[in-house]
Amino acid sequence: MKKILFLLSLILFANAAVSAQECKYEVDELDKFTKEVTRITKHGVLWAHLVTGNNMSAKLKLQDGEKSLILKYMHPDAFKVNKGDKLILLCDDDSTIILEASGDVEAKHLEKEKRHVANVTYELPAEQAAALSKSTITDLRMSHSDGHFEKEIKEERQRNLQKLSKCLD
Repeated sequence: MKKILFLLSLILFANAAVSAQECKYEVDELDKFTKEVTRITKHGVLWAHLVTGNNMSAKLKLQDGEKSLILKYMHPDAFKVNKGDKLILLCDDDSTIILEASGDVEAKHLEKEKRHVANVTYELPAEQAAALSKSTITDLRMSHSDGHFEKEIKEERQRNLQKLSKCLD
């Protein structure tokens, strides 16, 4: 019985160690005065098109106990995301996670790349954060002032948001 418990403990520890190694952070700080943790994961690619240069990646942020999702989108045309514009994430079970932009963001033109880029922050309430850490995201729709961008996520990248979310659990 002791051997079985020991083996189970070892497996759980090894699994936790492997999961922890997958998490990479741009920021991982503890405020020495308030003891608040700030973590920002590195970007996980959701899609990238080598010919057009269009791409989208995501990172997650934990600050003062609040989580948010930050999408970096690069597109040839100018676009603006307004506060309250929706990001709809479609899960493999056909459920959705709906987030709202926390502020107005206008894409900046990058002359060298001949693209416009924006980093859009979406609030990630606890219920949606829990759903994100359990879900495989297959498609997304990002609303903006002139309509929306809609994209299917390739199978090999569908768990990227889930992995990032688990880094903040």
